Amino acid sequence: MLSAIVCMDNFGGIGKDGDLLYKIPEDMKRFKEITMGNSVIMGRKTWNSIGNKPLVGRKNYIYSNTANYFSDLDCNGTLVCTLDSKDDFLQLFLSSPNKYFAIGGESIYKMFLPHCEKVYATIVNLGDRCISTADVFFPIEYLLNNFDEIESIDNTYGNLSYSFKTFVRKDNCKTVSHAYSDPVSGHNAVDNPSHYCGTKYQVINFIEDWGLGYCLGNVVKYICRAGKKYVGDKQKELQDLKKAKWYLERRLEEHKNGVELDSDDLKMNISIDDFAEDQKLNYIRKKIIKNVIDCIYEEIDTKFYTALELLDTEINRMEDETA
Repeated sequence: MLSAIVCMDNFGGIGKDGDLLYKIPEDMKRFKEITMGNSVIMGRKTWNSIGNKPLVGRKNYIYSNTANYFSDLDCNGTLVCTLDSKDDFLQLFLSSPNKYFAIGGESIYKMFLPHCEKVYATIVNLGDRCISTADVFFPIEYLLNNFDEIESIDNTYGNLSYSFKTFVRKDNCKTVSHAYSDPVSGHNAVDNPSHYCGTKYQVINFIEDWGLGYCLGNVVKYICRAGKKYVGDKQKELQDLKKAKWYLERRLEEHKNGVELDSDDLKMNISIDDFAEDQKLNYIRKKIIKNVIDCIYEEIDTKFYTALELLDTEINRMEDETA
């Protein structure tokens, strides 16, 4: 049986500068209790972060495309697998009655999460701060779309509020071959989720059409998703708007550091007005997206701050509604 175990914030942030983002004693204790006597799977960077030594009491699998890196190491109790043997690697985990745990980093989670039956997560709640300092992330959207939460225990450590959560794969996501399809609606949780259905334009097509890149693309994604993925849940809608603001502020920092998008990639086949109408966005959210796009090629500083002000207006309105 293959599972994943992770400590992350509510944005999926797991690490920064090659180290864990959060070091919570109770989380480390839980990690040891769950994985002890079983096998753990990690990438090379995670191996480096734990001191290039196997975790005691567990069989350690290192998944790397640079296997020669390990040739001179004393890896007693550790097995090294190269990228060429991925299929054999998966076959071992999926066919064995033994327990295997994917423990990071980002690429390992992305590779193995679609094959996991259970996820043990420690989730740090950043709350109204709405910011993650991470530079590597767990695929939290996939987790929320394809797993059900069956247990949650709240706790605190210093000024951190966190929860121990356990997730199991949804019944209609039991096997990888049809893990993403909803047999009733026909929606596909990965490339055609229900909250993006029923529209002429797919959000991802609009993002690519306007060459928005990662951060601005996520701004558009969360604005369009707000109020649709969790219909009637005002707190979730508010959270999506705050995520949009977080990505906009992150893009602003990139701009201040001289990182710019390539406006030569713009296709502009989908008009902003048509897209906003198709997505049923209100006036303010439409104006936010227009200013986000203007951030690419004209009056960039002014447009950034205008978009932030408009987002704050929407966030304040939602906070009043949920008060």
